[in-house]
Amino acid sequence: MAVPSAEMDSTREKLLAAATVVFSERGYDGAGVQEIARRAGLTTGAIYANFRGKADLLFEAVGARSADELDGLLRPQPDRQQLTAAELLVDLGSRLLDPPDEGGMNADLLIEALFAARRDPDMSDLVKGLMDERLDSIAAIVEVAQQQGSVAPSVSGDAFTRFAVVLALGSLLYSSIGIDRPDQREWAALIHRIVRSLQEDVP
Repeated sequence: MAVPSAEMDSTREKLLAAATVVFSERGYDGAGVQEIARRAGLTTGAIYANFRGKADLLFEAVGARSADELDGLLRPQPDRQQLTAAELLVDLGSRLLDPPDEGGMNADLLIEALFAARRDPDMSDLVKGLMDERLDSIAAIVEVAQQQGSVAPSVSGDAFTRFAVVLALGSLLYSSIGIDRPDQREWAALIHRIVRSLQEDVP
């Protein structure tokens, strides 16, 4: 007999909620599927009935639970397609000014996914796929900006795209380890100067 869809959705939600807590508490390597299942009030069989494994569960937890815009960097969102290239850079750059705990548990999950990708082949494939999607999304924004003249033709679209990703991920990691944030006005002035330079067609 087939399991009702509503029941499957409820099981997945319980597992994702439990995984979010356990991954944040213990990290990817320290999180066990048995503990996640126990916290959810389910069996390990429920995990493998709904996810391909621990890597897939962390991947889904990152996407399903994060409300932080930096996580949005790695998951294409229709509303972000409306940003201009300059607005995107300002938006990503401003993340370095966020308080270290603003990303909270969800930012911790994204960091765990990035570091787990170095050691776990399954997680590496999942994160690379997510990164490729986001790179394509940002590249589309940059292409439109160049067509409209807000980014000079001489600016490499590929380099701009990768710079935007590095800026956002770097801000996430920088904040997560509690390094003092830069002066707000000085940092904002620097980002806006970079944005203005993108409009200049220099040899």
